[in-house]
Amino acid sequence: MLNTLHKSFGSALAALILLALAHSAHALPLLTLTPTQTTMQVSAGGSVGITGSIINRTNTALDATDLFLNFGNFDPGALTPQQTLGLVLFRIPSFSFRDNVALFTIDVAANALPGAHTLDVMLQDLGGNFSDVVSFSFLVDQVVAVSEPPTLAIMLAGLAGMTGMMLCRTLPNHGGNHG
Repeated sequence: MLNTLHKSFGSALAALILLALAHSAHALPLLTLTPTQTTMQVSAGGSVGITGSIINRTNTALDATDLFLNFGNFDPGALTPQQTLGLVLFRIPSFSFRDNVALFTIDVAANALPGAHTLDVMLQDLGGNFSDVVSFSFLVDQVVAVSEPPTLAIMLAGLAGMTGMMLCRTLPNHGGNHG
């Protein structure tokens, strides 16, 4: 009977270990980055600010200056990301979160082609913990060029106006006084 109990306990322990291993394979990352939105409309030459929330599951309180962003998978000729995370000081206690965090800005080049431009972002802390990668899409509007009036037409209109003024001054007054 003791031998049967020992085998049952061994089987239960093995099952528990397998369950724990299976669960750890699907465990949440220690850091989670959740932006307010991942697809934004922006004009060439424009800029957009990205905000979101950060979840800390690291078992250590994190200050804003302990966190930084890794940017990848983007065209540096079209997009320029600038981290704003850490400019405003705050602390995220262990197993807590912080909402409405200014994360980064994107400056779009004036000559950026219209269409979708992608950017991948990952949050990292000084302890080497990472979030999952978050993909963004920036939809760049086509810039409509405003045509300027031709220089020659403006110059000719100015000359015509000056000629008309000069003719008015040089023509003799034919109305005269009748009296």
